[in-house]
Amino acid sequence: MKHVWSILCQNSIIDSDTNSLSLYNCLAQLVIDIDKNTVTSNETGFNIPVQYDLVSFWIDEEIAKERGFFVEIDLVDPSNKKLGTTTNNYTLIKGTRRLRSRIKTQGISITTEGRYWFKVKMKEKKNEKFKQVAELPLDVKINYKLLDTKNNSK
Repeated sequence: MKHVWSILCQNSIIDSDTNSLSLYNCLAQLVIDIDKNTVTSNETGFNIPVQYDLVSFWIDEEIAKERGFFVEIDLVDPSNKKLGTTTNNYTLIKGTRRLRSRIKTQGISITTEGRYWFKVKMKEKKNEKFKQVAELPLDVKINYKLLDTKNNSK
């Protein structure tokens, strides 16, 4: 199994008639407005309600039998702290040479401003160690503002 590419986007759609994949609003940076009145000094992080997809393309030349593999994606903050892990397993049916995987997610945890990494790892056998095959950066910028609930902003 070989990883070809992965990308972060706000949404992805597969056309049922043509099996074509469309990627919308590819993500490289996220700008977040946070109300200064709601942040405390011991705040350890924020959960940002943003939808995103992590889409990957995989190929394999072994088509004589059905093959399965496991994918793990770690989200790592700018200080190299792992914030979360998503795992999935996939199966290529006999005769298939390629697979697109999509992981749809609601919300992202952040701890601070800076560059976050989505580390894509895979393994073919359950008892193997995961091997990293890609890193996707996401730069997070935080704008601390005083928000007025009556007028929506100040």
